[in-house]
Amino acid sequence: MTISPGANVYTQGAGSAPLGNFGCIPIVSTVAPSSTNVRGPNGNYVIGQPWVDTTTNVSYVLTSISASGGTLAATWISAAGGGVTSISGTANQITSSAATGAVTLSIPSAFIAPGSIASTTTLTGGTGITATTGNITATAGNLVVTAAADGLVFTNAASTSGTTTSTLNGRVGQVTITTPSIAAGATAAMTITNSAITGSGTLVGYWLTGGTTGAALTIQSYANTAGQSVVTIQNGTGATTNTASLILNFIVLN
Repeated sequence: MTISPGANVYTQGAGSAPLGNFGCIPIVSTVAPSSTNVRGPNGNYVIGQPWVDTTTNVSYVLTSISASGGTLAATWISAAGGGVTSISGTANQITSSAATGAVTLSIPSAFIAPGSIASTTTLTGGTGITATTGNITATAGNLVVTAAADGLVFTNAASTSGTTTSTLNGRVGQVTITTPSIAAGATAAMTITNSAITGSGTLVGYWLTGGTTGAALTIQSYANTAGQSVVTIQNGTGATTNTASLILNFIVLN
């Protein structure tokens, strides 16, 4: 049931006047007001008019009535300070609802932000933080791994082989240099084609294993250009000639 203050009352001092002007008798209803609640059965509601929703035990006050395109719209504010209109997000975003004078925010287990998420202190992921597109960037901090068993994990590691050339794209990988003959004091070059290497400024970490016993093999140098890296391997003076296969591991760092 809705009780409207629009009916007239009669007094000796004021004559006939709307009841709503004498204290704004509350509207008692089983539902909350909306923007369309501008007029009751007996006349327009007035600014300051109370509305009590007996279903949720929330009271509201009419604060303004505005017109747009010939249509009137009422603004009802809950006594707790929240608006009548619930704020709703799309799927997998934050949603809110007003009830019993409080606004409840709900975050789904799979939360998708339509824009950026910024934290002034710490952003923590209980099960993980994943970037499906774009980067995870630390502009004023480090990537810190505290557990001894944890670290950087690359899931695209691959391997290939060749004598003087090979192609292996990706940030990490392993190239087997098959049976290179490197005499004492001599060098051998291995050219690796890799799309992750973008130019001379790309930093690549290499480490070498394998070889003939008695050979003193080291990575003398590497030179990068767009799409490839030339690695030069040197055998020490007076060392045994190498004829065994070598394993060259790498990681592209930037």
